[in-house]
Amino acid sequence: MAQALLGNEAKKRGLDILPLSAGLYANEGEKYSQNARLALKEKEIEFDGFSKRLGKKDLEECDFAFGMNSAIANALCASFPECAEKIYVFPKEISDPYGKDLNAYKDCLEEIKSGTDLIVKAIEEKKL
Repeated sequence: MAQALLGNEAKKRGLDILPLSAGLYANEGEKYSQNARLALKEKEIEFDGFSKRLGKKDLEECDFAFGMNSAIANALCASFPECAEKIYVFPKEISDPYGKDLNAYKDCLEEIKSGTDLIVKAIEEKKL
């Protein structure tokens, strides 16, 4: 959902951002959650795709990466210490709605939106 929100906001503002969502323990190729797609659709954001496992090459090719909470950011730094300088904690601590109902995904989407807004603002102000 963060990838969709960040990409959508960047497009609206004319920013050259190519967000990528990947996880340390993601099941490669798993279809995105129906509840995630429904929550995004309510915000008029169409998004579909498959999960991706994060690899060293992904981090090497990006300008910065965000762990959705401090535990994930710490795990990213421990797994990829050579890329630690570009790993940040997402501006808001995000709880994982995986396996929960649609309302949990909607709540999570709102949490993510407040964080992606801060990221876009930092990029526009050249602070990132």
